[in-house]
Amino acid sequence: IPIELQGKLLRVLQEKEYYRVGGLKRIKTDARIVCATNAPLEERVAQGAFRRDLYYRLKVGSILLPPLRKRREEILPLAEMFLRDFARQKGKKFREINPEAGRVLMEHTWPGNVRELKNTIEFAVFMYDEARLTPGHLSFMRASHDFEGAAPSRTGSKVELPLPAGGYPLKQYTNDII
Repeated sequence: IPIELQGKLLRVLQEKEYYRVGGLKRIKTDARIVCATNAPLEERVAQGAFRRDLYYRLKVGSILLPPLRKRREEILPLAEMFLRDFARQKGKKFREINPEAGRVLMEHTWPGNVRELKNTIEFAVFMYDEARLTPGHLSFMRASHDFEGAAPSRTGSKVELPLPAGGYPLKQYTNDII
């Protein structure tokens, strides 16, 4: 949060009371603050971009959770859990991930971490209804990498979408658009 708001948050945490915007009455609070960041807060404190007193006030209990790409052993168990949960929620048949699909999941770098993995599995369950998740159900992952760097171009009111040199199968195109 901006440095200007950090002092206000610190005051609420210390005094356990605040005023509503435009309010005249002091409101008591007993709140627990849970924070998450991917920013290196220690560096931000050293640079003066994050208040030292607020940093130590918030760092009462700290959990360091490395990105999913550094916890590769968790990819398949998480994917299987998401697969079963989404299959149950959506009334689909999915129960397991076949080894080839597991390799596809393991080879991906997951820049979006667990949220990206969860969304990937949810989309596959939404699109298909079989007992086993296969690489074909994850073809949209490869398709998104085929187009990296190729952005749609706009010419007047017309939008032109780049297509790979080798063509693009209609079924895959339809699935990717959906």
